[in-house]
Amino acid sequence: MIATQWMKSAAVLGIALALLATAGCSGRRSEQYRQEGDTYLRLEKFDEAATAYARAEQADPSNAWAKLGLGKVHLAREEYPEALTKFREAAALTPTVGGELESAVETLIRAERPTEAFALVDDFIQVDPLNGGLLNVYLLRETGQFEEAAAALVPLTESYPDAPKVWIAAVHTQLAAGRPDLAADALREALALPDIDPMTARMLSIDVYAAQGRLNEAIHQFRAAADADPADLAAKTALARSLLEAAELDEAEELARTILDAQPASPWAQYVLGSIALARQRPVDAIALLHEAARQLPRERAVLRRLAAAERAVRAVAGLQPAQ
Repeated sequence: MIATQWMKSAAVLGIALALLATAGCSGRRSEQYRQEGDTYLRLEKFDEAATAYARAEQADPSNAWAKLGLGKVHLAREEYPEALTKFREAAALTPTVGGELESAVETLIRAERPTEAFALVDDFIQVDPLNGGLLNVYLLRETGQFEEAAAALVPLTESYPDAPKVWIAAVHTQLAAGRPDLAADALREALALPDIDPMTARMLSIDVYAAQGRLNEAIHQFRAAADADPADLAAKTALARSLLEAAELDEAEELARTILDAQPASPWAQYVLGSIALARQRPVDAIALLHEAARQLPRERAVLRRLAAAERAVRAVAGLQPAQ
């Protein structure tokens, strides 16, 4: 009797171990397929990527990153409902996909798909109330719903008063709504926080100065800082952008090139040079510079507006060219 029970227990244990081993193999196989899909996606081989991600999902239906990869493939193919479904499935499985959802929302905004973007933002808020809430504010602002954006900021400022990104969003929202004095109030809140990035603070100040018609003050302030410390690239960058916004293009260009020599990846220097190229009717030159600036500063309103203008200019020029 005891032997029989022992044999039954051993059999159950053996089945359990076999299931665990199978699950482990399935998980590893799923990850291998998922990594293969990531490689194909980077190479923009969307059919191969979709096949690899589907195999990963089949091997392990709980692989959120495989679902996320499929969502990216659908997004690249402009299959927006299908992309939304996969992103939602991924978000339901793990909160760690938040940053990827943010990128997906920004892609949907650029594709002028606000319905899908808002639906995804609703899911993102459940995963990450702060960043999801800020993305909601951004989406409202970019779709011209300024009052709604300002209202959505109120609970964020109350819940996260020490988060610089909340007050930065408030500055951008009030500027977009044409309320520079309220933007200046939000800027003061942002500048009072110890954790705010110095470059971000400078660029916000320029935005507010420009909206208030006080660019000369910005130029004077940043020129004094750059003269006081010639090695201060941040002050020089702020001065270059101030000069750009004041249409002092020659000095702005010379300064931006000096900055890029010392700091080749500087997104704001590339923004300045791209903007100058656009102003001088060289949109093709502008596009490369502004694309890189936008890649590093994906939510900077000034950068995105200038990039959109360059893209429109390139399309207009292409429309005038005879067919090859």
